[in-house]
Amino acid sequence: MKALATIAALLFSFSAFSQDLIEYNQGTFSRNGEELSIEQIESLTKQIKGRLYAQKLLNKGKRANKIANNRLHRNRIVIITLGIGGFYSSGSFVYGDLAKELLDWDLLQNFFYGIGVAIIPATFYASLKLSKPDYWLNQRDDAFTRLAKKLNQASIQSKKRQ
Repeated sequence: MKALATIAALLFSFSAFSQDLIEYNQGTFSRNGEELSIEQIESLTKQIKGRLYAQKLLNKGKRANKIANNRLHRNRIVIITLGIGGFYSSGSFVYGDLAKELLDWDLLQNFFYGIGVAIIPATFYASLKLSKPDYWLNQRDDAFTRLAKKLNQASIQSKKRQ
């Protein structure tokens, strides 16, 4: 029985190595050791079933790569994030003052002040994270890894149908 299980495991491993699976590693796609260009990956995503999800992953990875390599674009994202955070935190302080003046509720004023104070460090943390290229490279790698898995699943399913 153990010999049968060992033989089955060997057969499965040989069949897995004989397939041309797409691999992704640090910004490059490859198949059987041969590097694939982004245009080849785009054409492969258009050929598979479920290509909308694959196209979404491809676009997400390309966008994250573009942002990681463009410091000006990252700085714009940070400025917009800080602006939105500043707008919401100052709005919380205004609502707190209105609650105090109109309703005479100290508890509601403190609640809005607490929200405003909590938004400020959260905004700075998010801005700091978004300003680093490593964050965007991780986003790219995650999207492209999932895309490679999707392409491999589609190629295995198409071979099973044939």
